[in-house]
Amino acid sequence: MDLYNRNSLKIHLVLFSFIVGLGILFLDFHTSRNVYSYDKDGTSVVVIDLYSRNDDISILYIMGLILVGGSILFSIYSYWSSSQYSRIKRDKLTQQEKRIVGLIKSSKTNKEIAIDLSISPSTVKTHINNIYKKLDINSRDELFD
Repeated sequence: MDLYNRNSLKIHLVLFSFIVGLGILFLDFHTSRNVYSYDKDGTSVVVIDLYSRNDDISILYIMGLILVGGSILFSIYSYWSSSQYSRIKRDKLTQQEKRIVGLIKSSKTNKEIAIDLSISPSTVKTHINNIYKKLDINSRDELFD
């Protein structure tokens, strides 16, 4: 499974658990006696009274909180860890390798990079291989993540 599909799957799972968690929380509040509905002249208003909620905590409420809270925490952790991790990896690159990464990101070929930096194409290939090893990647596409 490539990196894009893995990230897409994570996003879908987080969204799914968040939405299911919200649905469970709504179901829990809706089944309690603290939900009031008012209709007047074709306008409906639903009020959930959180203040006068009974003291017993239902299993639905706990499940909903776990799903919603877990998906939020997982999203924050994923963002933080990936940005920290990629920053740490980028710090391992030499100045020349950072220049080459910048040129790769601007869609330059190895030959164009060699001309721009006044080095041979084989030196560019060596730098690119070193970049792949240091960043633990296998292709140019993974540089864009």
